[in-house]
Amino acid sequence: MDLENSLSLLLETYLPPECSDTVIQSFVKDLVFMLGSRFKNQQQLIALVENFQSRTPFPLRQQIASHKIIQALEPLLGMYNSREMIKYVTAIHQNEDDNPQNTALNQDMLTLNDKTDSPARPASLYTESFENLERYSERSIISSQHMYNAGKHSNRVPLKTLSLPYSTNSVTEEEILKYIPYALLGTTSELFKLENNKIEIPITVPNSESSLLHLIFESGLLYKNLSHISDNYRNTQLSPIKKAFIIEINRELNNYTGFVNSLSSSQRVISIKGVYISIFDSVQRLRIFNSLVHIFDNVTGDQLLSRLNELRYHGDLVIQEISNALFLSLLDLYYDYLCQWLTLGSLENTNGELFIENNDENSGVSIPIDLNKEKIPSFIPIKRAEEIFIIGKSFQFIQRYCGELEFSNFFSNKYSQLYQNLRTKGISAAFFDVVTTQYKEIVEYVDNVLCKKFFYNDVLETLKNILFMGRGDLISILINKLAEALNAPAETLTNYGLTGILQESVQQSSLRNRINGYDNNFVINKLDARVLDLGHGSNGWDVFTLDYLIDQPLSLIINVNRPMSRKEYLRIFNFLWRFKKNRYFYETESKRTKEIMRTFKKYPNFIPIVGDITRHISKCSTLHSQMFQFQNKLESYYLQFIIERHYKDLQGRLEVLSNDGFQSKVPITVDTRNDTKKVNGVLKPKMNIFQGTKVQNAAQNLPNIDQLDAIHNDYLHKILSHKLLSTNSNSNYGHFSGKPYPASVLQVLEVIHEFTIIYSTLNETAYQLYLHLSLEKPSTIANYSHDLVSTIKTLSRTFRQFKEAKNILCRDLRVDGDEELHILSKLLK
Repeated sequence: MDLENSLSLLLETYLPPECSDTVIQSFVKDLVFMLGSRFKNQQQLIALVENFQSRTPFPLRQQIASHKIIQALEPLLGMYNSREMIKYVTAIHQNEDDNPQNTALNQDMLTLNDKTDSPARPASLYTESFENLERYSERSIISSQHMYNAGKHSNRVPLKTLSLPYSTNSVTEEEILKYIPYALLGTTSELFKLENNKIEIPITVPNSESSLLHLIFESGLLYKNLSHISDNYRNTQLSPIKKAFIIEINRELNNYTGFVNSLSSSQRVISIKGVYISIFDSVQRLRIFNSLVHIFDNVTGDQLLSRLNELRYHGDLVIQEISNALFLSLLDLYYDYLCQWLTLGSLENTNGELFIENNDENSGVSIPIDLNKEKIPSFIPIKRAEEIFIIGKSFQFIQRYCGELEFSNFFSNKYSQLYQNLRTKGISAAFFDVVTTQYKEIVEYVDNVLCKKFFYNDVLETLKNILFMGRGDLISILINKLAEALNAPAETLTNYGLTGILQESVQQSSLRNRINGYDNNFVINKLDARVLDLGHGSNGWDVFTLDYLIDQPLSLIINVNRPMSRKEYLRIFNFLWRFKKNRYFYETESKRTKEIMRTFKKYPNFIPIVGDITRHISKCSTLHSQMFQFQNKLESYYLQFIIERHYKDLQGRLEVLSNDGFQSKVPITVDTRNDTKKVNGVLKPKMNIFQGTKVQNAAQNLPNIDQLDAIHNDYLHKILSHKLLSTNSNSNYGHFSGKPYPASVLQVLEVIHEFTIIYSTLNETAYQLYLHLSLEKPSTIANYSHDLVSTIKTLSRTFRQFKEAKNILCRDLRVDGDEELHILSKLLK
């Protein structure tokens, strides 16, 4: 029979018959498991019996049975051999069957045990440590400092009595509650000392209360830290937004102080847990303020607002509530910044917290205002921020530079009232709607002023016609009038004399309709001729240039007068000026050649020398014409396919400014002699007749002053970045020449000019030869004939240089990879 069956038979003799077999079998299994442990003891046995007792419905009868069971089974605690245990249990069972009234084992029964077995030994003394408690049994639930004393009776002392020696010196909860308010307000007290921003919790405070105090006292430390920071910034120079934030911190601290005072004076909080529950929300609020204070020194007011706006959409409802309240409180000051800029164009008292900044470096050449996109707050869309920027900048433009004071006052008062009415809503959708309306209104007005008062479109056209030689007749007339002065040394030229000749040239050119026109000479009077300072020894051709002077406000959006941009216009003019210079010399020498050829025809055909001279001059003239044809093709490409093409693109982008309502209209004047109306100039058709409502839609997309400036800059950039004009690009170097295309073109033009100068010598020599032929001086005729032959040889050599330079240029253009340049190379070949 095994031990489990033996114990089951024994227990049935002690237990009442009402006990369930299932409960008994469960108890026996636990008992066998415990007896098989090396560390079994009396306390484990008692615990098993008590657990079994709690599972039976007969407490009183089972209590008696439990006492008997414990007495009967205690000797088993000292046995470690299953056979010995079975022998002992069997003996007890037989004894109970023979004498049911016997309730205890006598000494004789113990002698039945095998004398060779080990005596009973106490449990391990090491079981007092926590690490050894787990070694008793997986079912063990009892621990005691008297585990090794297995022979004693069960310890029935209450846990409170056992813990009394350790808690006699502990601080009571009632006493702790008295001193908590001091710590919550960051003040030292008799129980909780505050030193070095640390609250010391005494060792006499029980661990359970200490863990809660760690959580509670966080609010006291946060309160003290925020109070210290608030005091430090009280007398510091801060922006209005940051000052307002410090005020909000003080308001929160005052509310917190009042809350703690009311908490300490009320009787509703009677435990430390109650304090923790009551203070929980305050701790969260102080945490949020403390986190914002940590970044306070490193952010500006607008950045602080952006951070609060982000926290408004945090998942925590408390954070949302606090952030939203702070954001709306501080937003009012930022609203003032915006209104000041939108209605007055002023940045005063914004403390650098607006995304619009002054830029004194651009003063004089542009409106010294910049948009800092990195400072645009998160609650303002970028597109609306750009509109806000343009509104204030345009306001400065019309008030300070255009002199439109009446409109600026009306405009300011109108929108000041609108924004004042929207103040309670803050920066909302309604606010942005007003911004968009204001933007469209002021952009439309600025464009109207530029076109009607300052003739913006006409100025751009004149710049192209004069500096980019769109009207070649003016340059031709000017060169003819200045030819003598241009051939003279540079020192002989004066700005005063050049201006007078320029005025005469304008009166005789196609630009004469600009004189005394509808613009009262506003456009044409800006044209000027001047002399460049290129050093001693230069002739007039090298130092003469035309300039177009543009004053404010046009100079702020047409950058012809800026230092770098003036050089750009000047460089293009001087480049094209070489074409005009060669053309003038070509036309001059061609006329002389025709006159000389007519003169030689007066001689009889039978004179051999005359035939040789005319034949050689004719060949040289043919070569000269070929060179000029090459130059003419190249010049046409520059004027038509570079300048004119990009100017048409500029006109297309500015087409909206030419529609009805924005064009520089030619006014109808009245002839006072017979009261008849006449038109001074040509009236353009009203485009809305043909386009219907497209004009109205286009008016809604009018370019602002920054866009006008960018459009003109892009126009210049596209011209100057062309491979035949650009000198700053690595992609326009010829494959064969190894030089930039403009340098190769200039080399060809220089060879053509050199040929023309030599050709001029040929004409002069031929003319002198004609004179000596007329005087019939044979001695001098031979000398001039020799000079003529020498000049012709030089011309032939120069023409070969031209062909070589031309061929290299054409080959470079052909292999460049640009289809347009490839076509040009074929035309030039």
